[in-house]
Amino acid sequence: MNDSVERDGWKEWSRHIINLLERLDTQLNGLRNEVNKANLDIAKLSYLNNSLAELEDKIHQLRAELATRDDNFREAIDSLEKDDVANLKRVEDAINALTNKVETLQVFMTRAKTIAGIISAILVALVGMLSFSLKDLFK
Repeated sequence: MNDSVERDGWKEWSRHIINLLERLDTQLNGLRNEVNKANLDIAKLSYLNNSLAELEDKIHQLRAELATRDDNFREAIDSLEKDDVANLKRVEDAINALTNKVETLQVFMTRAKTIAGIISAILVALVGMLSFSLKDLFK
């Protein structure tokens, strides 16, 4: 009988152990699923971190390129401004030269008109004198 009680106790105990093992197996599977989810989340975070690092590098490159282009644009604008100043100086010099030439031509024109007037007056006087002397010759 003792043997039968022992067997019944052992059966009861083995069922209890099996239930505990099954519960532990279920919990272990749950933990495995959670660990797999955590690993998946870690992989996603690692991917996002790498993508973020690539984006930050790209932002730094774009900023450096923008700064370089900004410097180039500023240099080009400065160069154009210097060229404008130089061209303005050349235009002003050309205008001054043309103004001097126009003034010289105006002086020349005034002198030429004066000389032409004097010459025409002399010619009129000569013609007048010749006309008197021709009249005297033909008389």
